Amino acid sequence: MAGAIKKKEQINATVSPWIKKRCLEMAETPEFSSVSDVVSQALSEFFGRYDYIKAKESKEREDRIPDLLNALMKTKEGQKWLQSAFKAEKEEI
Repeated sequence: MAGAIKKKEQINATVSPWIKKRCLEMAETPEFSSVSDVVSQALSEFFGRYDYIKAKESKEREDRIPDLLNALMKTKEGQKWLQSAFKAEKEEI
């Protein structure tokens, strides 16, 4: 019978001695089956939080656009800049 087919990819990384020690300790607990399990779960948590923070930052930037437009409309220079920006956008289309 052929050997089992691996469904996971292997990566190599360098970590601090403290992180390595914690991974080894956690892998010895019933909550985790191996060091790979610890690392996989830790990275999954990190990616979830990272994606959430990036999406939140993007939303905050989008929410500031109306305030920026209002501030630009209050000055002649801002109005002129907006007109030139919209004109340039129309020319590209």
